[in-house]
Amino acid sequence: VIQPEPINDSGVVANSYIALDLDKNKAAVGELIKATVRVNNVKNLSGYQVNIVYDPNVLQPVNSKTGVEYSKRTAFENSKLLQNSEYSPTNITSHDLTKGVLNFSRAYAFMNDYRINGVPEDTGVLGEIYFKVLKAEATKISFKESVAMPGSLSGTYLFDWYGNQVNDYSIIQPNSIN
Repeated sequence: VIQPEPINDSGVVANSYIALDLDKNKAAVGELIKATVRVNNVKNLSGYQVNIVYDPNVLQPVNSKTGVEYSKRTAFENSKLLQNSEYSPTNITSHDLTKGVLNFSRAYAFMNDYRINGVPEDTGVLGEIYFKVLKAEATKISFKESVAMPGSLSGTYLFDWYGNQVNDYSIIQPNSIN
């Protein structure tokens, strides 16, 4: 499947971006919707934090294989980036499931070793979330600002291998779900 080039909010093809993609925008009660968080061309990526919101009356995040609903500390499924054990990848999650807020973060603890190795990660899947549809109602899943993340870009932080916040990327939000 060839994905179309992501378009940012200004209607321009985005070169460096973080995207929240949905595998479908129409689903019946009981079906799963896969949300994929991915980055493209984020130079020397070594960490991230993302804040994702959804309506907990309409959707419920669940494990795709077991169907078990998320806990406060459930990590992304199927992460492809920032996985090298040599650099001690560290996850921190803190979800507020009653308010419909998912907050994921991951970073390399040994950034200096990662930087010295000289093989950066800049494009790929940060992770996936599966949402079970609870109600047949129009809704939205999106990155969103949080008081716990001051200075974030639409509820996203990306960090380079020096530990600096990256600010020159676009945010690609999904369409509404019917």
